Amino acid sequence: MLEYVTESGVSGGLVLDLGTKDGRKTANLDARVIGVDLDIDENAVETVTFVAGDGRQLPFRADSFDIVIADQIFEHVQDTEAVVSEIARVLNPDGRAYAAFPHRFAPTKPHGLPRWFSMPPLEWRHRIASRLWSGGREEYACHGNYPLTPLEARRIFEEHFGDVRHGTLSFRRECADRYVREGGPAATAFETVRPVIETVAETRLGGRVFESLWPHPEYVLREPV
Repeated sequence: MLEYVTESGVSGGLVLDLGTKDGRKTANLDARVIGVDLDIDENAVETVTFVAGDGRQLPFRADSFDIVIADQIFEHVQDTEAVVSEIARVLNPDGRAYAAFPHRFAPTKPHGLPRWFSMPPLEWRHRIASRLWSGGREEYACHGNYPLTPLEARRIFEEHFGDVRHGTLSFRRECADRYVREGGPAATAFETVRPVIETVAETRLGGRVFESLWPHPEYVLREPV
């Protein structure tokens, strides 16, 4: 969903695609894009400028970027707060950051791991992985998988941004046609009930409940501090 939003809502300026991999998610943006990852994919697109780097210590000056995109990276980051702090540092005061990640307790299947694997505490996950798997799969399960909940993420976001908004409903309203067209029956069903959900989510309690339960939260972050 975040890809829909950035493709339609980003125009001009300098964009940081954090955890870019091959750059395909931001290849069509109408802006200059710098992609950062620990390793650059050999199939990287040509429209993105790639820089090898660590999200905990970005190789850029403060206030460098108009937009920062952090799509599907926080579930792979052990020190989430350090990465969010760096996003706030390199984002200019009038800029915005987009963040999306899978809910820790959502029934997803991240990178070949069982759907339930994100739910136990970290130390339990390490024990399970060491008994079930070996080699690269065990390494990823133990050291590349750090799922978090929306409320955990919000707490960290609010320490570094003055304006933190859960954007899922507004994103789906803005990109409803494409979402329904490409999302299949589930997307169509959700679009049918979205107006009702939005009405409930307008209340503080309703908004927090929806945020805490939605399986794939998306945020817009402004006013870095």
